[in-house]
Amino acid sequence: MNGIYLYLLLQEIRDKLLGLYINEIRSMHRMVQIICGDKALFVSLYPEAPAIFFSERIKKNFEKLKSFSDNVCSSRIKNVEQPNFMPVMKLELERLDIAGKSEVEIIISLYRAAPNFSIKTARSQKNLFPRYLEKCPKKSIIELTEKYLQSNYTQKGIDFKERLVKEIEGVDKKGNAMTLVLLSLFCILPNKYEIVFNNRNILIESERIEFQDYVSLKPVAELLNLSYVLDNTTQRLYLSA
Repeated sequence: MNGIYLYLLLQEIRDKLLGLYINEIRSMHRMVQIICGDKALFVSLYPEAPAIFFSERIKKNFEKLKSFSDNVCSSRIKNVEQPNFMPVMKLELERLDIAGKSEVEIIISLYRAAPNFSIKTARSQKNLFPRYLEKCPKKSIIELTEKYLQSNYTQKGIDFKERLVKEIEGVDKKGNAMTLVLLSLFCILPNKYEIVFNNRNILIESERIEFQDYVSLKPVAELLNLSYVLDNTTQRLYLSA
């Protein structure tokens, strides 16, 4: 799960997580389950399949991670964030006890080289696995513009996809063409459009596709070798790789 897909996922589950109280942390092999009442946030820490998903039901046969649970039991999720489109999710927690209010942070790192689950307090950080990667963020996709893409990625001899992977936060080495399309669309389309990712196609919906927005997609589509079709009847724009 790269930074873009994590970003899209958090748009769907952030409101479901905010305000929940954590009961305990459980694990089974490299799968972690954060239990919040009758709901659960699952984290896959398998290097070949790092991922996060939210469920309305908890799963049995997971073992309690006592030391981790003790740090977060009865804590309320007050914020969910993703730093700079990195494949990292942070849950900011607030806990009330005899000593007063304390803040704890759950850090879920989805780097394929070393996925990890960590609890961070004011004094220390506890990692589930020995290897913990902490990288400096690259340029964020929200900083990109059509002009930037054209000036930096159209030079002869430059591999467009390879440079995006190295220089832009949100794309991993296994990122496919559709991931790159999503990256470009985030840069140049206004918020009034709904971008729907479906298999190998992207559907852009709105009551009406503005002509200037349609025109601005053309150079990016050509740069990525995409086909794009505007349905004049439904005013929907389809792109495919």
